[in-house]
Amino acid sequence: TNRRLAGQAEGALLVMEKEEQVLASTALERLAEDALRQWGFEGPARGGTFVMRNTEEILRFFAHGLHRLDPDWIVIKGDRFSEFARDVVPLQPVYHLTGSGENWMEVEINYETGDGGSVQREEIQRLLRTGQSSCSLGGNRRAVMDPDQLDDAMESIADCDPQQAVPGVFRVDAVQAAYLQHSAGDLGLPAADQLHPVEENDSELHLGSLKPVLRPYQRKGVEWLWKLSEMRMGGVLADDMGLGKTLQSLAFIVARGGPALVVCPSSLVQNWLEESAKFAPELEAVAIEGPKRAETLEKSSEADLLITSYALLRLDIDLYRERIFKVVILDEAQNIKNPEAQVSRAAFQLKAEHRFALTGTPMENSVTDLWSIMNFVLPGYLGDRARFADRFEKPLARGNEPRLQRRLSRRLRPVVMRRLKEEVAKDLPQKIEQVRYCELSKAQREVYQSLLEEGRRMIAGSEGGQRRMLALTALLRLRQACCDLRLLDLPDVNEQDGSVKMQELSGLLDEAVEGGHRVLVFSQFVQMLQGIVPVLADRGFEFCYLDGQTRNRGDVVRRFQDSAIPVFLISLKAGGVGLNLTGADTVIHVDPWWNPAVEAQATDRAHRIGQKRVVTSYKLIARDTVEEKIVALQERKREMIASTLGDGSFGGNVGLDEEEILGLFG
Repeated sequence: TNRRLAGQAEGALLVMEKEEQVLASTALERLAEDALRQWGFEGPARGGTFVMRNTEEILRFFAHGLHRLDPDWIVIKGDRFSEFARDVVPLQPVYHLTGSGENWMEVEINYETGDGGSVQREEIQRLLRTGQSSCSLGGNRRAVMDPDQLDDAMESIADCDPQQAVPGVFRVDAVQAAYLQHSAGDLGLPAADQLHPVEENDSELHLGSLKPVLRPYQRKGVEWLWKLSEMRMGGVLADDMGLGKTLQSLAFIVARGGPALVVCPSSLVQNWLEESAKFAPELEAVAIEGPKRAETLEKSSEADLLITSYALLRLDIDLYRERIFKVVILDEAQNIKNPEAQVSRAAFQLKAEHRFALTGTPMENSVTDLWSIMNFVLPGYLGDRARFADRFEKPLARGNEPRLQRRLSRRLRPVVMRRLKEEVAKDLPQKIEQVRYCELSKAQREVYQSLLEEGRRMIAGSEGGQRRMLALTALLRLRQACCDLRLLDLPDVNEQDGSVKMQELSGLLDEAVEGGHRVLVFSQFVQMLQGIVPVLADRGFEFCYLDGQTRNRGDVVRRFQDSAIPVFLISLKAGGVGLNLTGADTVIHVDPWWNPAVEAQATDRAHRIGQKRVVTSYKLIARDTVEEKIVALQERKREMIASTLGDGSFGGNVGLDEEEILGLFG
């Protein structure tokens, strides 16, 4: 049984002994059943009983499982149970710190019993070779190990790319201490506190005028950045969008001192300058952009903060290669998710005492994204790329690897801080998300079906890289057909029959504007946005517009924020990140993108701290089309991102590989 309040309306009200009433929860019951099955129990049989028959599993449960059950469970032990349990002793691997230097430490693995004894390494190896999990300690007493626990303990050591001069003694980089400490704690190994992280310096964090500005969770974030820097480590601040990663970074730069370099998307350079002037006016901040960048950089040798873009860093790496910064921060660090890209290679060459990355989406596609970002902030922490792919990326891509998923999560825990809005921002209202399904018009359906069959024929007659390119081209045309036939430049398209989404959007806009709401409309297709302009003009709705060709982005954003203009048309690529548009409380995605993180970033332009109203997000999806399949892909990606970063427990392959692309044509 479980003493926790079930909190489920679906549960039945049960009357227990002494007339005590208990609310049953089917969700918690399922969790309890899964926990029992994990240790080898079979059931439930008639009457709800669970039974264990295998001798080795019984011993393993007594030694390792019983004390790891939910502490809120009430466990009633019979006399035979207690008598048997006295003769069963857990046998566990134990990490012992045997030596350390400035940047290394030696860890020895011993095998100790719960009563203070030990078992020789040779005996453990014999048990593993023969498939046994217990050995006699004399009389009726038996020492029992958990093979899964032992395997996890050894794999955690192997993750650290150790050197082994003596059997059972491993030399690893000192930055791995926190990971091994987390592993020992999560695996229930004794003496987990023996593994102390690398030594910290004694300098104290001073936030100055920023101290009263920071929210409690933001101060905690700055303290985390400071602690890592004191241990000569880097990290990834992966807070949910809108939680103030820029402010936390500025506070850290003020405390740590310059010179600092921030690299961000081109659209955010001015935002960093403005935020620095607002929250940290004591910093001399200079943007390195424009045709005279080399001259500007040379004149700014005494500046506290330099800000440049990824595009310019790639071109100007020779200007930065020999400079040594106190701090380098990559904002929207998913820009270096491909380790082979020129911009990533340029970022890897930057020299700094302290290197950090900021991103609300540290894993947009696959776990390789994480490797690339970590290779910047803490080179070598996750091993080389090929080794990481073999140990994590490829097995996770195959799916159904919960133990490996947990191990990667532990691996990242010391160096990735991620807080979700619902965890820390009580003044941030929850957003409401709705999917509006649209039935294609007859004309759209005919064109869509024709394009689908044509795409299938082209794909069937091709192979290799050409096959992928043809599939992506066909997919683009199918998505355009779902939005508006005019995007395909077809002759004689009837405006009424060419886009059912335009009709749905018109109704939503009418309803929203009449209700006093302000709306952000996102599309990946600039031509689609331009097609919406006449709809707004016909209704007399004033609007703002932003796509990749917009030069005065800041002025456009301020015009919307400082007015009552009801609609803002935005290209997903141009305005999906970095903008603060809390003046809006309604978001409409005209077309879906396969990556849920990109759409979430766009929605969060409105759903940020400072928003006083509930944000409602609508997603327009053409039924029985590739768009529905894209939504299914989004769910798979969302699960992988959540499980890897500790936000959930499910995972799957999040890469858009060839099989997934071709599956959209099924």
